[in-house]
Amino acid sequence: MQPLLEVLLPLIVGAVLTLVAKEFPRAQDRNRDRARQLLSSAHAFRHACERWLDVRLTAQSTPSTAELRTRQEDLAWQLEHVISRHPCWRWPRRLLEHLQEGPFGPGLTSGWTRLRPEERRARHAETHRALDEFVRHTARLAARMEHPLLSRREMRSEPVWTRHPRA
Repeated sequence: MQPLLEVLLPLIVGAVLTLVAKEFPRAQDRNRDRARQLLSSAHAFRHACERWLDVRLTAQSTPSTAELRTRQEDLAWQLEHVISRHPCWRWPRRLLEHLQEGPFGPGLTSGWTRLRPEERRARHAETHRALDEFVRHTARLAARMEHPLLSRREMRSEPVWTRHPRA
């Protein structure tokens, strides 16, 4: 039995080390790709939202929300994917809440027609600020996704920005 262990133990350890050495870079690449996809979706949503807001600021009629909703759904899907991979992280859940129920939910595109021009400009500016903050927090989440083991404590903590900014 002793000679068998002397032969098998180094083989097993070598196989495990080889597996880890090959899988670790692949996992890092996958994390990097997922982070880039999330960030790309956040920026696409931001641009669609900015275009809609800029048209809405000056137009008398309501512009189409098709592209805006498509980008919002894509970003929501990306955040749901992060949630499924990291179920204990609170950050992606809060970002998804902001996207679906907060300032970028149904209230984003409603109520503009009854506003006076100065109220419309104020709402436009406030929504832009909320959008900047949202994308900044999404970028931070994407950066943390690249090193999930090092980011566990921060991503599990309750974000200080959990209150919905007024939009």
